[in-house]
Amino acid sequence: MHENEPENKNFVSDFVTLGIKAVKYFSLILIVFVIPNIAYTIIVILNTFKTRLGKYEILYMILTLIAAVLCIIEACYVTYIFLLKSASKKVYGYISPVIEKLCGTISKEMIQDKDSSILGKRYDFSAYVINGYNESYQKKIPGFVKICIRFIVKKIPFADIIYHISIDPSVQNEEEIKNSLYTQINEYVSKKFFGKASLKWLIAVLLLNIVFHLTLYILLGRI
Repeated sequence: MHENEPENKNFVSDFVTLGIKAVKYFSLILIVFVIPNIAYTIIVILNTFKTRLGKYEILYMILTLIAAVLCIIEACYVTYIFLLKSASKKVYGYISPVIEKLCGTISKEMIQDKDSSILGKRYDFSAYVINGYNESYQKKIPGFVKICIRFIVKKIPFADIIYHISIDPSVQNEEEIKNSLYTQINEYVSKKFFGKASLKWLIAVLLLNIVFHLTLYILLGRI
């Protein structure tokens, strides 16, 4: 039995749960945004062609279609980011040992007096973490998990953290550099991703959706 098998089982369980959550929330988007917007747009288009096809009717039809598409895209995007942040909390728990190993590799190079400003740009950090996880778990990472890893890693300011550590006189040896790197990265990730994920923007999108269509109807639909 592979030493990481229990973690793999937890990994699968965690992401099955997240998959169910994703299906639930995107079903909500389908019911609340996609179906109503498509149905209303079809009604507007059909009514437009039934009546006289003037410039205001055409403008109303086009703006209704644009408003519907934009609201659906924004609702999907808000939900996607919400799910990504929720998944990122789980993902980081699995990749943190790989991050720690990366900090050790960087600290070895820094202690050899290499240029820290170049060092921060040398690594493809996302690829390093993904490959490191593959090696640890002996399995390829699912596509969505790779997206989560890139989402997390690309937001970590590695170069800035490395530079500030390199000019900190209190950090002297390899172990101190590694610990400082890992601590600062953990603190940044905790502040950036571990807050409570919220769908409050989805309510704002829904209200805007209603306001857009009502405004268009009042200004153009009744002409």
